[in-house]
Amino acid sequence: MSENTPLPLFSAAGYPADFFSVRQGISNESALDGASMFLDTAISLASNPEELDVNAIFAVRHLAEMAKALVDTVVNSFIEARREAVQTVAEGGQ
Repeated sequence: MSENTPLPLFSAAGYPADFFSVRQGISNESALDGASMFLDTAISLASNPEELDVNAIFAVRHLAEMAKALVDTVVNSFIEARREAVQTVAEGGQ
């Protein structure tokens, strides 16, 4: 799969954070694999909501937002690739 440009930062629990960004050059496959791992962990943590303390609740939210940053990076790379392909065709390229 193609490499992509990272999203600069994500906003954990509504607060901008500078400790997590999607690495430039990560493959779409690796990004989606990581997102799947984060979501699986979040689902496991949230499966017994009555047992969650405040730290676990924030952990679930952080995991979901990190997964979203990875998925958004992949989606943006597909959108950019499509835009470039359309522009190339419009300019008479192949």
